[in-house]
Amino acid sequence: MKVVILSGGFATRLRPLTNERAKPLLPIAGEPLIEYVFEKYDISEKPFVTTNEKFLPQFTEWIETYERDVHLIIEETRSEEEKLGAIGALANFVTTQDIADDLLVVAGDNIFPFSLSEFVDAFCGNPLIALFDFQDKERVRNKYGVVTTDEEGNVLKFQEKPAHPSSTLVSIGCYVFPRETLSLMKEFVSQIPRGKDAPGYFMEWLSKHTDMNSFVCTGKWYDIGDRQSYIEANLDLSHSKNYLADAVTLDETTLHHSVVFPHVSLKNCTLTECIVDSHVILENVTLKECIIGAHTDIRRIV
Repeated sequence: MKVVILSGGFATRLRPLTNERAKPLLPIAGEPLIEYVFEKYDISEKPFVTTNEKFLPQFTEWIETYERDVHLIIEETRSEEEKLGAIGALANFVTTQDIADDLLVVAGDNIFPFSLSEFVDAFCGNPLIALFDFQDKERVRNKYGVVTTDEEGNVLKFQEKPAHPSSTLVSIGCYVFPRETLSLMKEFVSQIPRGKDAPGYFMEWLSKHTDMNSFVCTGKWYDIGDRQSYIEANLDLSHSKNYLADAVTLDETTLHHSVVFPHVSLKNCTLTECIVDSHVILENVTLKECIIGAHTDIRRIV
């Protein structure tokens, strides 16, 4: 079985944090997000890790620092507009790398509670999809790929971001594709419009063409996709009400559920559910639900 960790996106919903920084390399409680994936990586196969030309230097530096033995695959894109969708990129990867084995696919931007060997052990020949149960249909409405299963875990229906979800089980970015289904990725991409080749749309399409099994995880799962989920992961994994990196100066400042990167100075500020990137100076401001980009300087005269 081959393994690919998808890390080639541009994470537009987290800008400006991701203007010059790949999302899988964003720090979560002081540790790069992708390293949480590798903490669960307990199989012997050397993985492929995808990135793009824009973030290649960052991934090269991370690999050298983290000393991971990986195959680094570079997508020839430097912007969201140039990028293939995730399944288009996977289909291209399968072709260019001449993949002829079963394929484990892991999203490099989510934190899951199970080991990958545990997930792979559940594979029995059909496509396998990892699921998390929110137990609340309102939380999954219009947001996730929603899956309905029978009592044995066989997939009965897959809905991508439904307005009226039939289940509270959601797909969490871990899949095993048997070798005979790999060619279907290219077929799928040839049939759908640009922007509709995300994994969820492919799984919805694939569920109508072949039997599919599920693996329901227990524990906490984090999908790092936007400001709110990024803050939640940082606070939960640091076991704190706010997360402050090193070299942060607070003077007459109040924080509520916020994340502050290194080398930041906050004076007479109130921040609520904010992310403050590195080398920022804020004085005499009140901010709510914001992402403040690196090297920002805001000083209100009072």
